[in-house]
Amino acid sequence: YFYYVLDDNGCEANGQVTVESVVNVGNNIVLDRPWIYPNPADDYIQIEALDFDRFAIKCISGKIVRDGRIFHEKPRIITSDLPNGSYILYLYHASTTAQVRVHIMH
Repeated sequence: YFYYVLDDNGCEANGQVTVESVVNVGNNIVLDRPWIYPNPADDYIQIEALDFDRFAIKCISGKIVRDGRIFHEKPRIITSDLPNGSYILYLYHASTTAQVRVHIMH
């Protein structure tokens, strides 16, 4: 972000600030929040996230309905065979876990 400040005395300042998104998930902190789309999803979920190497999709009862490895920064997970409903997508890397609620609607 770029900023410009003018105070009551006429003093000016400007500069640039970089903001990193920080998401607290349980006891873990995740930088660079993953982007999940479309949500709700029909045939697939596209993930844009850095540094995650595994995923799991769980139904609300906690049962794993899909899991696997992530080999690149923009994996696509097929959801066309999952029933309509709400799920939790878990993204893992070492001791870091991110959780995102996803909705499947066909």
